[in-house]
Amino acid sequence: GIQHEQIYLNTKMKPFNDVRVRQAVAHAIDRQAIIEAVFEGYAMESVGPYHPWFWTHNPAHKQPYPYDPEKAKQLLDEIDYKDRDGDGFREDPSGNKIALVLNTNSGNSTREAIGELIAQEAKAIGIDITFKPEDFNSLVTKLVSSYDWELIIIGLTGSIDPVSGANVYPSRGNLHMIEPGQESPRREWEKRVDAAWDEANLTLDEAQRKSGFEKVQREWVENLPWAYTVNLATMHAYKT
Repeated sequence: GIQHEQIYLNTKMKPFNDVRVRQAVAHAIDRQAIIEAVFEGYAMESVGPYHPWFWTHNPAHKQPYPYDPEKAKQLLDEIDYKDRDGDGFREDPSGNKIALVLNTNSGNSTREAIGELIAQEAKAIGIDITFKPEDFNSLVTKLVSSYDWELIIIGLTGSIDPVSGANVYPSRGNLHMIEPGQESPRREWEKRVDAAWDEANLTLDEAQRKSGFEKVQREWVENLPWAYTVNLATMHAYKT
C-alpha cells in the first residue's frame, strides 16, 4: 500500500470554510523540513490525493502549494485576518483570535514530530495552533462521528488503484472526513467529485477511468479540504 500523511481541516467550522485559509495552512507547511527531520530523507512531497506515481493530472509532480510563508500571510490579509492587538497572532474582523487545536494519535512518533513542526510554522504566519496528541480511538470518534475537531493529522493507506478510496472521496463515504455519510453532496465541488468518481468506476475502459480520476484529483487539490504533507518512500530489501 501507499501511505499518505495529511492534515484534515474541518470545513464546517469557521475559519476553514474559506478556501484561502486552507491554502494559507498548506503554504505554511515546510515539507522538505518534514522529509529531512522526520523521515531522514526517505519521503517525497505530496502533491495531491493520489501518489505521484499513478493517475496524476499533474505529470510534472509540481507542488501546487509550495512552502511560502509570505504567500500564506498575503492570503490571510486578503480576508482581513490580521494582528489587530499586536500580540503576534491574527484576529478575524470581529476581534476573535485565530487559535486552533491540532490533534493526532498519541504514541505515533512520526505524526507527533510533524505536528510539532506544523504548530511552530503556523505561529510564523500569525495562527496560534496548540498541538494536542490523544488516544487513537478518541481521535477517530471525533473525526467521523462527533465532528468535534479543528485540525487532525492522520494517514490513509491505499492500493495502487485509486478505487480503494471508495469510502473516502465520494460524499457518501464513511471516511469522507470533510463531512462523512452525506445523503447527497452539500458542496458544488463535492457534486463534481461524485460525478467524476462514477465516471471512473462505472466502466472498465482505461481511458475513461483515468479521465474520471484526474477530475477527482483536480477538484480535491483546488478545493483543498486536506493539506498534503508527504508520501512515505517504499523500501525493499532482497538478497543479491
